[in-house]
Amino acid sequence: MSFGIPAIMKVDVNDPRPQVIIMANTRELIRQVASVIETVAKKTGVTVCVGEQGTKSFSHIIITVPHWIANMCGGRVPFDLSGLKMIVFDEADEIF
Repeated sequence: MSFGIPAIMKVDVNDPRPQVIIMANTRELIRQVASVIETVAKKTGVTVCVGEQGTKSFSHIIITVPHWIANMCGGRVPFDLSGLKMIVFDEADEIF
């Protein structure tokens, strides 16, 4: 929760755009992180999604692997990052 609570606190629930991106090195880890953040943010109005292949809806906090972000930014449909306030690299030593 060292980055989960600050991520939740950064979100403006009145703005539906993605505001926080959390990247981890494996799909298993992003699912675990999402589960914990969803539990903590349950009554805050903050929405969380796991960015994986085929994900269409976006939330305030997107938890994903770096490759998914690269695909979204290079895709045909523009990926609006204008509301982004925070980027977290979990397990950065493994990602880079």
